[in-house]
Amino acid sequence: MNIEELLKGHVDSVEAALKGFEGKIATQADTIRSLETRAARPGANLFGKDPGVKDGQRMQRKGLAFDTIERAEIADYMTKGVVISGSVDAEGGFTVPLMVASEIERLIETQSPVRQVARVVQMPGRDVRFPVANTAMASGWISEKGSRAVTASPEFTGVLPPGGELYAAPQLTLAAVEDAAADLEGFVQMAVIDEFARNESEAFINGDGIEKPRGFLTGTPVATNDASRAAGVLQFIPTGNAATLGADPIGTLIATVMSMKAGYRGAPGCGWLMSTVALSTISNLKDTTGRPIYLPSLREGVPGLLLGFPVFEAEQMPAIGANAFPIAFGNWQRGYIVGDRTPLSMLRDPYSTRGFLTMYWRKRVHGSVLNSEAIKLVRCSVS
Repeated sequence: MNIEELLKGHVDSVEAALKGFEGKIATQADTIRSLETRAARPGANLFGKDPGVKDGQRMQRKGLAFDTIERAEIADYMTKGVVISGSVDAEGGFTVPLMVASEIERLIETQSPVRQVARVVQMPGRDVRFPVANTAMASGWISEKGSRAVTASPEFTGVLPPGGELYAAPQLTLAAVEDAAADLEGFVQMAVIDEFARNESEAFINGDGIEKPRGFLTGTPVATNDASRAAGVLQFIPTGNAATLGADPIGTLIATVMSMKAGYRGAPGCGWLMSTVALSTISNLKDTTGRPIYLPSLREGVPGLLLGFPVFEAEQMPAIGANAFPIAFGNWQRGYIVGDRTPLSMLRDPYSTRGFLTMYWRKRVHGSVLNSEAIKLVRCSVS
């Protein structure tokens, strides 16, 4: 029996056993050649004769003589002695670097589509008034030579959208930025953008106007119609129940749409805003023929339709509950204005704090209701 056959009696694959031996024994052939050379010498004993081993314990092989202890030593050497493993630190695992994927999965922040649907303008200054005129014009018929009296002119009001500075200043160690396998700076950039979108969306809906935009739910909406309501005050339509959408929610939604003047309804920019929870309730409503009044979209990026108008999910909208305003309907291009005073900017600062990188992000944004006739609210209330 040759050396290879002998060793195969102890390991399933000599090649597998020798894998990782680079630098000590190059190949299986080198091992066999080394053993055969040593065995060819007169009186050679590969491991040195153990005087405690009797001749009867030896296993005679042509050209070689291995006793049971020597065979065990060969097997132990081949399978354990020089194996370098990446899974155990003591066997060299600490030399194998821990790799991290270059991309970091982020949880999506809940955002609002207000900026997408509202009127967005550039603010040329900090305090800019936007004039809003009513349509109370007067006119009359007159003969060719008749005297032309002065007719009534519209009344103007000025809207001054409040705002403030939105900022973030995350700090990273320089070592983390330099050594990270993932793109930490890119990850922070996307996370900041998402957080800014969430924060300003909250202000567009619920902001108090103090160093931030004023949300359209801020204030005291009333149930009176456009003709008898003060400028800047929104109208709500009650559900008929103090804490739910009432016994006739479809009727309430239709009344909300019809409370808006046709000129606003027919112009671009009309749609619904509500939370996902409110939309799930609305999606279960059916008309008298059993057809759902909400038609979800089958195309990505295209909103579903409720009574023929698109529905935008805004997680900052209140849930259905007592005295809440869970649903809004409006011509958002006419009704709400977003004013960007400065664009989003970032200052990369590795100097102020030694050993750290500070990424200072900022933007200045304003917002408020522009035309109070163009936004209607649904309120969970009896009246």
